[in-house]
Amino acid sequence: MIKLENLIGLTITQIYGKKFDGNTTGFIEIVIKLSEYYLHITVNDDTDELIVQILLSQLETNSYFIPDWANNFISKPLMQCWDIENEKGYSDMICLGIDEVIPSIVLSALASEIKVGLVNYGK
Repeated sequence: MIKLENLIGLTITQIYGKKFDGNTTGFIEIVIKLSEYYLHITVNDDTDELIVQILLSQLETNSYFIPDWANNFISKPLMQCWDIENEKGYSDMICLGIDEVIPSIVLSALASEIKVGLVNYGK
């Protein structure tokens, strides 16, 4: 079984998203392609916990779209990841350090959606 830490140093080749509908700002799925691996992120509807899977097989991406913010991270390496648990022990947030060992993207589960936050350090 491949762990998220094993993807450190791999280059992001694409980021895909899938929304529930046009009335929301969140995602129901996010897929980050790193070399031959697919980091597949969804939400457990019952617990609002992020479900993070690493897939080796080709993922059918026809039903996904490429979010505008994704272009900022293409061809850059994953440098760090933080899996954050809330006070109940649920993993409801993950931070990814892209191109640097500081958080660049924050993915959090809220109301059965994945909310995406981009960190700006005043660059």
